Amino acid sequence: MGHDHLGNPIYRWNPTTSSLTSEVWDDIRTIISELQMSSAAERRYTFSQSAADLRTKKVFVPRHYWNLRDLEVEQLAKAQNLCLVPIEQLWKERIISTFDGHGSPEAKYKGRGKIPYIRVKDIVNWEIYKDPTSRIPEDVYRRMTRNKKHLKPNDVLFVKRGSYRIGTVAVSYTHLTLPTIYSV
Repeated sequence: MGHDHLGNPIYRWNPTTSSLTSEVWDDIRTIISELQMSSAAERRYTFSQSAADLRTKKVFVPRHYWNLRDLEVEQLAKAQNLCLVPIEQLWKERIISTFDGHGSPEAKYKGRGKIPYIRVKDIVNWEIYKDPTSRIPEDVYRRMTRNKKHLKPNDVLFVKRGSYRIGTVAVSYTHLTLPTIYSV
């Protein structure tokens, strides 16, 4: 905590002055303090989940159990007189449809063509990162897309497998060069 992947310090941001402070962004003390609280209801950054519940649900992704964000969204919707609708309901009413990705092309083709290949790691903060080193040849794209699954502008990509990015979402905007192959 408080350092990037190269070990360089990450400093706290002061929203009032719109500048970095000299304090390293390390929340360890905050987390320890929260874990020592007797009331889980007072916690903002930590939570506990029973091992029995994990075994029953067979879901081992922490954000699945973190309800604080859900509560914040519900409060925001209520304040703006909005109605939240489950995705499952939209799918059952055929307002939205789904399809899986194409899978991953063989490594020997990556970086050898012009067609973008979107991986789980390319879906960040509602956006799709187009990595030029992952582009594949058009003939590989055509073989992999014979089932006519093509991204269109405003399609939503949702990560449903992997490690820490499960649940991450991106929108395919018009600036995304189509055709595209994806494995999310």
